[in-house]
Formats: sequence, structure tokens, C-alpha cells
Amino acid sequence: MKQSSATPTAKKIGKYPSLNIIFSVYLALVVLGSFGLLFLGSNGLSKLVKNNVELNVFLDKKMSDNDRISLSRVLEKSPFVNSEVESPIEFVSKEQAASRYITDTGEDFTKFLGFNPLRDAFIVKVNESYHPMDSLASVKASLEDRSGIFEVTYVENIIDSINKNLRRLSIILLAVSGVLILAVLLLIRNTIKLSLYSQRFLIRSMLLVGATEGFVCRPFLRKSILYGMISGVGAGATILALAWMAIQHIPELDSVIPEQRMQLLVLSLVGVGMMICYFSTFLSIRKFMRSSLDELF
Repeated sequence: MKQSSATPTAKKIGKYPSLNIIFSVYLALVVLGSFGLLFLGSNGLSKLVKNNVELNVFLDKKMSDNDRISLSRVLEKSPFVNSEVESPIEFVSKEQAASRYITDTGEDFTKFLGFNPLRDAFIVKVNESYHPMDSLASVKASLEDRSGIFEVTYVENIIDSINKNLRRLSIILLAVSGVLILAVLLLIRNTIKLSLYSQRFLIRSMLLVGATEGFVCRPFLRKSILYGMISGVGAGATILALAWMAIQHIPELDSVIPEQRMQLLVLSLVGVGMMICYFSTFLSIRKFMRSSLDELF
């Protein structure tokens, strides 16, 4: 008789409003994923900007080709050269520099000057660890001491501004991400707690008839993992759709947001959804199991 009376109760345990939880968790994860997408974009843009910090190494006009080749080999082995980019060192002859200037401005200065005053130069992409102004100044001084180098230049104000703005952006993004993650956790926790509130007497009744806490928790936890996975997959698909639409309007974003990191973001949303739902459900059920009857009422 005891087993037959427990059977219908077992069919009901673990059943609570699912659409409300799935939709609420989905919305929370979409917000979190949208910020993650923004974070990836800002990191990609920051990396793109840092990879384009350059030194212009102007050469003496009487420098021979052999000396130029030797200098190129020395630069390639230098620690301040950014080896992560495809072409960290580019040689630009004075003819190429004049052609680029004429193309950009539409003015041929060689016609009224009668000669080309520009110099051959190496354009060197600088490693991120050498971006601080004192490091760049040290690199500039050491290069200008070498024979065959006329002058080394870089845009000091812009590089200093880039470094300061990137630091500020990182601090702001970290602060906002911390607040956002806390808000998402509280939202999902409260949503699940409210949904389980209708099951509080059933949970207590199961304990009173001899069910273990593990037996009571198991069906709820299984459902919570499923709901978290469904919400995470839906949120991930939404984020991918948003990223695709953004790239369609701004094709340059394709290089700013790497595909591998996008995949990692989607998998993270699924994992976060499952984990938050699982632990929120577990904590809520444990609270109901350990509450007194007065507290339940």
C-alpha cells in the first residue's frame, strides 16, 4: 500500500513551469552573450590596433644594398618586432613612398622639386610589450645609434592615447561584466526559486514518507540541466545570428571577431546555462527541504 501511494506522487515530482524558466534563462543568457560578443569585438579591435603600431626606420641615402640587407636581418631578430603579424617588416623604397603619396594626395611633388627628397625606409610592426612610451623611446635611441640609419619616427601622441584608452576600456568592460554576471545570476536564481515555490509542499511530503534528499532532488536537477541546455543553445543561436547580421553590414568585423572565439562563446553560454540552472535548482530545493512548516506557509 505504501509503494502504490508513492507512485502517483513520483510522477508529479520534478514537474514545474518549464517555459517560464527556459524563456527567462534564455533572455538572461542573450544579454550575457551580447556583452560577451561586445567584449570579443573590443578585444579583437584592441589587438588589431596594437598590431599596427609601427616604427618608421629611415635609411641613409648612401646606404648600399648589402648594408640594407644586413640591417633587415638584424631587425628580423630584434625582440621589439611583432612576429605575430604576417609581415612585421616591410621595406619601402623612396620611389614607392613617392608613388603612395602622389596616389593619396593627387599632387606630384617631384615635378616642381625636380627630384625625390624621400628616403628608403623599413616599416616595423612593434611588439605589444614595447608599446609603452619609454620602451619605444629606448628602441628609437638604440636604432638611431646604428650606422646606416638616418632617423626613426613614430606617432607619439597617438600611441600614448591608444595605450591610455585601451586601459580605460579594459577597466570599464571588466567592471560592467562583473555587475552583469551578478545580475544574470540573481535573475536566474530568483526565476527558478519562484517556479519551484509551487512544489515546496510536495518536496516536504516526499521527505516525510521516507524519500532521501537525493531521490527528491534528482528529477528537479535533471530537468534543470535540460532547461539550461535548451536556453543556452537558443541564446547561442541568437548571438550567432546577431554576429552574422553585424558582419553583413560591416564586413571588417569578420577579422575583429575570430570564428574560434565565437564558437567558444556559444559553448560557454550552453555550459553557463546548465551550471546556473543546476546550482540554482539545487540551492532552492535544499532551502525548501530544510525550512520549517511555518516558513513554507
